[in-house]
Amino acid sequence: MTILEAYTKYHEAGIAVHPTKADKAPLMSTDWKGGFDESAFVGAEGIGIICGKISGNIECLDFDNHFGDAKDRITEYLKIPEVNEIYTKYRLPVETSQNGGFHVIYRCTVINGNRKLAMRLNDKGRSEALIETRGEGGYFCAFPMKGYTVVRNDIFSIATISPAERATLIDCACSFNEVVKNVVHTEQETSGERLGDLYNQSDRALSDVISLLTNQGWSQVSSYGWR
Repeated sequence: MTILEAYTKYHEAGIAVHPTKADKAPLMSTDWKGGFDESAFVGAEGIGIICGKISGNIECLDFDNHFGDAKDRITEYLKIPEVNEIYTKYRLPVETSQNGGFHVIYRCTVINGNRKLAMRLNDKGRSEALIETRGEGGYFCAFPMKGYTVVRNDIFSIATISPAERATLIDCACSFNEVVKNVVHTEQETSGERLGDLYNQSDRALSDVISLLTNQGWSQVSSYGWR
């Protein structure tokens, strides 16, 4: 399928797109957020799906491959029972990206702007995104651009999920986060003399929290992550 043919298919599906260069940058210097007509795609090397209201509230979960393990991550993600139920029910499209990452795509009446959901420290101690969203005001490159292949379901048929189902997808993606920000306390906050401080320092505090979470149906998925 050519880029021009793909434009027609996306347009018919109510999906706004814009032409890109081979490096994923927008081809046109004008504002791409309003979409383009067919003539703009003649000679384009790539195509990007514009997220948000213009495309019926499309949002994308972007599994980055900075660490070379995106395939393992998305496989584990889609095996989470709550995620798999939503993914299977709506036949959400999944595509590969140029650098070995993956996109999971859906529509929802409630979405946000681009947001980083899960991070990991690289060998220089800097945070790199593992999973992030492409939402209102953002875009992501897509099939049939070189390096992008639809591996599951139909990218031209993107279902609308409920806000509660979206929250489940987002929360489960956040459970892959490996970076915890340090909280700076003031001298007053760390005096250790308040009742709350004394409780937090006791052996009972952690077991109480774990018991409360477990009794409410939560399960521990990592050192700091609960779902």
